[in-house]
Amino acid sequence: MKWNDACVVVAENIAGSHEEFVSMMNEKAKDIGMKNTIFKNPHGLDEETKNFSTAYDMALLSKYAFSNKLYRKIVKTQKYE
Repeated sequence: MKWNDACVVVAENIAGSHEEFVSMMNEKAKDIGMKNTIFKNPHGLDEETKNFSTAYDMALLSKYAFSNKLYRKIVKTQKYE
């Protein structure tokens, strides 16, 4: 399974469909002040689907993510077996 397929599976399990998950992503982006971001798929990457963001908006997302204790634990993990 490719990573983008895995993202769709996760999205469908969280929101019922990947389209609804993308809608949730865009709403959260607005909620945290990301004014220049549009997500078109659950993984947020891929120029073909016209995902767009700015460095400033990504900094806002990072600030929001780092407010989560589990996220901080995950990103500081150097090795997992």
